[in-house]
Parts: sequence; C-alpha cells; structure tokens
Amino acid sequence: MEFNFSDENLLPLDAVDFGVQFRLALFEAKGISDQAEKDLKCRCRDYMLELSKEIRKRLPDNIKQLEALKLLSPIHVLSSSKPRIDELPFFHLFKGDMGKAEQQWR
Repeated sequence: MEFNFSDENLLPLDAVDFGVQFRLALFEAKGISDQAEKDLKCRCRDYMLELSKEIRKRLPDNIKQLEALKLLSPIHVLSSSKPRIDELPFFHLFKGDMGKAEQQWR
C-alpha cells in the first residue's frame, strides 16, 4: 500500500482532529493569538506526518501481513466467496491437519 503525504492529499488544518486534550489545552491557554494557534497546529500536524512516515519505513515487511489479516474478519470468513485457505496470512506456519483445517474453513 502506497501513501502520498503531499499537501494536496492532506486535510485542511481546521479539519484535523488533534484530540480532546489538545483542544482543552488550547482553550485553557488564554491569550494565545490566532497565528500562534495556527503555527502550533501546523507543527503538530507535521510531527504526526513525520511520525507516520517513520513508522511506515520501519514496518515495510510487516505491513503486508497486517493488511492480510483483514481476510480473517467476519465479513470475509462468513462470505460465500472467501479466499482459499492457503491465501490466509500465516498459513505457511500451520503445522496441523491440512484436511481438517480446509474442511472447517469451508
């Protein structure tokens, strides 16, 4: 999965949810100018973006396996068009009876 962190893909600064504690701290910081508030929000957003990029760099191999876990969600497991059992994540680690596992999967 590719991520494009360019400015045209970002939410407007006022649409970013910084959380309740952040909003409360801003409310309690009486006398802060609108420009200072905007600068603070920009720095926080930039920090979160940089954090996302760094996490993405450190988890490239795991991300595919984590994304594949969606195949184990009830919506997929109970579907009549579910994936084959050998397409499931971590299937290669299974050491039990393949016949029984496939029968239960169907």
